[in-house]
Amino acid sequence: MDSNSRQFFEEELVMSKAISRPSDMVFDFDNTSIINFSNTGLMGGFQTIFNTYSCGVTKEQKQFESVVCDFLQVPEILVFPSYEAITADFAANLLNDTDAIIYDEYCNPSLMRGIRLSAAEKLRFRHNDMAKLEDKLKLSQMRRIRMIVTDGIFCDSGHCANLNAIKQLAEKYNALVVVDDSFGFLACGKNGRGSDEHCGIRGFADLKIVNLQSTLKASVGTFVCGDSTLIELLRRRSVSLRYSVSVQRGTIASAASDLQSFIDADAERDALRENVLHLYDVLREMGYNPEKPCANIVSFTLETSADTLREKFLNRGWLCEFYKRGSKTTAVFRVTSKTKF
Repeated sequence: MDSNSRQFFEEELVMSKAISRPSDMVFDFDNTSIINFSNTGLMGGFQTIFNTYSCGVTKEQKQFESVVCDFLQVPEILVFPSYEAITADFAANLLNDTDAIIYDEYCNPSLMRGIRLSAAEKLRFRHNDMAKLEDKLKLSQMRRIRMIVTDGIFCDSGHCANLNAIKQLAEKYNALVVVDDSFGFLACGKNGRGSDEHCGIRGFADLKIVNLQSTLKASVGTFVCGDSTLIELLRRRSVSLRYSVSVQRGTIASAASDLQSFIDADAERDALRENVLHLYDVLREMGYNPEKPCANIVSFTLETSADTLREKFLNRGWLCEFYKRGSKTTAVFRVTSKTKF
């Protein structure tokens, strides 16, 4: 982030602090008698209701944050109730109509829905086309803040974004970078820290979004990490944190345990990579031409009927997704460490 952008966000953070102050309290329900009552309709009974903004967080959520911070080597993260909550909030709460968002046309659909909620000008560039990205950066030079948004690993192809070129252009034109690394986290890079580690520029993005459902298959565990000023501004402005019920204690504790186990178990990470490479070899033997995978996604383009191919794979017990891009169809397999072929 350049000095002018930082100054803008720091001034807005000062204003946010003057208006509101989210609690930093950590709730330990084993040692407290505070209970809020809620009318649960036909179900009846009591329910503990609170949200992160006004009531703080649970000790289970702090445990999850600690696991992620230690693994990614970042000072702070911000946990959201769901992936849709963070995609809806990140742009709408950081940018206004004097700013511009420049995004890859193949970004995750949820990410693009969140981009549309922002008042900023929207500029789309051709998939992984750095010349087009530079054209959009030149076109928006009069804007206050310019934010480049891209997936780290694209969900509908398995392609890795050209993060090295994006980093150079962002520095040249003083733009922010937001990377959705949901399909790169744990599955990409030498130590599983994501697509930025795979490209050798770990931690360059101003904000990094991760959804554990994409690789770990955890029911919860969506978070954003990056620049501390932006994180604090999101914490104070996010509608999802203010009006949504906090993540349930049991599910966030389970996500923390599963994540820690995956990080500690070299065998499970090795199994994931072996399964990916095995599927790659099998598809080549079947006569297809899959692209060399860098994460847990194996894909190839086809000219034949997708319905026929889907049935063929289902007979083998394989689940395959198909994406239509122009005249071509892409078949996509998402592999886990438990997948067997």
